[in-house]
Amino acid sequence: MDAGTSATFPYDTLPDGAIRLLEITRSRDDPASVDLILETIFLNAAPAFNCLSYVWGSNPDPPLYHVACTDRTTSTHGWLPVAPNLLGALPWLRVHSSGPIWIDAICINQADADEKSCQIPIMGELYSKAKQVLVWLGPAADASDLGLNVLTWLGCPDRRQDVEPSIAAYDDQLTGQLPAIASTLQRSRESTQWHDSELARRGLPNRRSAVWSALRSLYAREWFNRLWTFQELKLARNAVVLCGSHSLDWAIFLDLGLKLYDSSLVAVISAPASSIISTVDDLKLSAQNLYALARPIGAGGSFLIDMIQCSIGRQCLVKEDRVYALLGLLPHELQHKIPAVYNQESDHYLGVYVQFMEVMIEYLPWESMDTILLAATVSGRPPGMPSWCPDWSAMHHSNPREGTGDAGSSLGEAFHQLDSTRDHSLLVLGASIDAVKDVLGDLTWHRESEIMQPANALGSLSTILAWMNRCWAMTEQTMPGDRVRCLSDFWCTMAAVTSLEVDSIPNFADPAALPLLNALLESVRGGGLVNWVAMPAMRRQTITSAIGVIIGLWVNKVFFTTTRGRIGCGTVGAQAGHGIFVLSGQPAVYCLRGDPEQSSIFTSRAFVPGLMNGEASGLVQPEDFKMLRIG
Repeated sequence: MDAGTSATFPYDTLPDGAIRLLEITRSRDDPASVDLILETIFLNAAPAFNCLSYVWGSNPDPPLYHVACTDRTTSTHGWLPVAPNLLGALPWLRVHSSGPIWIDAICINQADADEKSCQIPIMGELYSKAKQVLVWLGPAADASDLGLNVLTWLGCPDRRQDVEPSIAAYDDQLTGQLPAIASTLQRSRESTQWHDSELARRGLPNRRSAVWSALRSLYAREWFNRLWTFQELKLARNAVVLCGSHSLDWAIFLDLGLKLYDSSLVAVISAPASSIISTVDDLKLSAQNLYALARPIGAGGSFLIDMIQCSIGRQCLVKEDRVYALLGLLPHELQHKIPAVYNQESDHYLGVYVQFMEVMIEYLPWESMDTILLAATVSGRPPGMPSWCPDWSAMHHSNPREGTGDAGSSLGEAFHQLDSTRDHSLLVLGASIDAVKDVLGDLTWHRESEIMQPANALGSLSTILAWMNRCWAMTEQTMPGDRVRCLSDFWCTMAAVTSLEVDSIPNFADPAALPLLNALLESVRGGGLVNWVAMPAMRRQTITSAIGVIIGLWVNKVFFTTTRGRIGCGTVGAQAGHGIFVLSGQPAVYCLRGDPEQSSIFTSRAFVPGLMNGEASGLVQPEDFKMLRIG
């Protein structure tokens, strides 16, 4: 509703320990609209209430609409500005929320920085205390009504008769195919290629059916990509999904979503070849976000690993929120150590990140620091940011393999300490074991969304093979005379930066994989583009999948040789001349730049075959470890 010239709603100052709760009523002036009633209540005496989990929007300055609001406590009233997504939710919240509800954009005075600093730290408590968290995915769109009706049929047998007429209105054959979908989901761990012939054999809808895109779009809603919503759902005791006029219990919605991804049914795609890769990438991101919501946050030091993994790929409009949006998930004794302060200065977020990591370093065992150091080496380096502190606003996926080695975990005395007398220095014990010699830079390729085009697929495959051949040539020159070890270390290095095992990577299990890939390229080239276009879809998909895997292995990574005749890989910061160090108590090795006697910076986490299997213990003695100052 347009506010016209009426007064903006005047927020009253919140007393300490108080919150505002909202009641949504039908508008007295327009039955299609709503009115808002706010009431100030002390949290320790609050009645049962719900909380809303939703997306503010991707636009930092969205168009605002005005809704009539009254403060029951002070009897003041006026017009409250509301962003479009929340405006669309209000009528449905009036229907689905029994009792008062807490909504951050309305119940916190967003223009009062001091109030925000007091209210944001207690959001974790609010969502964990809420009777129910209402998840607003947005208005009906992209056949979401069909998707939710199908999920309701699959997850709520007692409601099947209610939704079958609506499903039949979309596709009169679909109701007869729903039992086959349900049966397939019960065997969700099966690995199946869903071609039309297989879909028909199982009695499932074909690839052109609207049900697949409806389900895929539903689980790809913007809500799943946000960091605030992750915390809100993790803290919820009970949750309900709302999308348009439809609702479904969150536990059912999540369980069916996981089964759809596990069975790959959600990946049934009918699309031009040029868009398949980008669609698959979107599916991978959606799956990662969904699995993160299902995975419990670990205890002890592992909670930081979980927080790092869930942060990557999730979005927030304000950089400080990379930390603030997760405060509610921290151990209670840490939450008060990180005040939620917003500042207009463009680099304010850097201080927030450093403060957060200093708290983590003091709290966590040294064995957990590998997670921090890896995150720091793949996050970029803004001016003024210590090299041991991740820039959460620029995090990349790194997919480090767990258990890739035990370089120095048993060497020397485990030690780390923050030095308050110097600018955010971290003191550690380390020993030099090697140095980077030659570096082969980051692999580049055509945009993935174009890789299925014939010319680009050939170009990308050719680029990848040429790059791998250069890596192999460097390996042979560095490690002459020991071909068995040479091959072993080469493939071990190729696979070291992924969570996949070597034997699960297409075409990587055999040491002769490189010639096989070359032969594959030549066979495609031999027939020209006509041969590529005429190639069966399954084989073309296999080739592009192999390309995608290799790309995924080496994005933001470099290949290098060492002065002691080894090969290795690291994050993009590794350069010739950087020292390779083992740190006491840490399982990985790291590249450092600078004078170890003065001050150094982390440039890369590294993987060096041989050094990762305990060989480092024969290169250095405990007395070789010296104090390193990392800035």
